[in-house]
Amino acid sequence: MTREVLDAHVALAALAHAEDDEHDDRRRRAAMAQLCVRTESLGVDRSGRRYWALDRRAAAEGGGRGEGGEGEGSAAVWAEPRAAAQAGWWELYRGSACAQLAKSLDPRGVRERALQLEMRSRFGV
Repeated sequence: MTREVLDAHVALAALAHAEDDEHDDRRRRAAMAQLCVRTESLGVDRSGRRYWALDRRAAAEGGGRGEGGEGEGSAAVWAEPRAAAQAGWWELYRGSACAQLAKSLDPRGVRERALQLEMRSRFGV
């Protein structure tokens, strides 16, 4: 084998390996997208509870306590307690519970105003 042919085989093998790695990476990212529940939080209220928009189907295994059952979409708002001493998460569907939460937030507070604006932009409450 000449040097050029050997270099071509090495380059071809490296390319095939890179394509396999890229394919594996795409497959891994797709699998992770199916598993990933938590994304960026919606915000924090005055009590320090952090609110998350979570996929209801993926979060169903989390065992949160429902706070309202309205809304047929797959997204729900979940409240994470401030301290580890407080047990459980609260689930707020898009309906009246989210609207009540948005109304109860104080727009003069920086954190609550940001949470209120985020809820209005995402859920229209």
